Amino acid sequence: LMQRDDQVEALKAFKKAAEINPKHADAHMNMALIAINFRDYKTAEESLSIAIKDQRQKKNIEAYLGLGVAQRGLRKYKDAEASFKKAMDVSKNDPRPLYNLGILYHEHIAANQEGDFDKAPYNTAKEYYNKFVSKAGGNATYAAQVDDAKNRVTAIDQLFKDIEEMKKLEAEQKAMEELQRKQQEEEKKRLLDLEAKAKAAAGGGAAAGGDAGGGGG
Repeated sequence: LMQRDDQVEALKAFKKAAEINPKHADAHMNMALIAINFRDYKTAEESLSIAIKDQRQKKNIEAYLGLGVAQRGLRKYKDAEASFKKAMDVSKNDPRPLYNLGILYHEHIAANQEGDFDKAPYNTAKEYYNKFVSKAGGNATYAAQVDDAKNRVTAIDQLFKDIEEMKKLEAEQKAMEELQRKQQEEEKKRLLDLEAKAKAAAGGGAAAGGDAGGGGG
């Protein structure tokens, strides 16, 4: 059924196998891979957690990569990071865990941060992307991912530049608003001073006129 790309029926068959033997690692591995394709990360995590208890799957990098992807999809970021790092331990020459750690920090941890903007998770993502490119750069199998990782590093650098430019513009805007406020206050003070002088002059003129009238009487 998998060979015919009938994933729905294949999933049913693997679930039946798991019902017959709840600890059957291969059934759970296949269930998890199909579940990930359907973005059913909960099922994938449950199946892979069972699969990696099998002695063969404990040494299978695919199991830990899949588990990391499932946990990442469930927003269990610390667990996902641990799974990807475990994948690195299982197969030290495989560059894929580095790429997945980059995605984890870039698309999930950094993108979902709260409060003030923090460069740290983006820089961590860049480190993983650069390590991935260094490790996988000569392997044609990962050519598309290498190009993607490079583009992501460029995008992060551009994001930092855009933010700095925005801060600069905001600072200039603030300075301009402050200058306008001071100018308005100065103009208001000037007009009040003129008004006071005008009143003083008018008052002085009236007093002078009164004195002149008294003299005439």
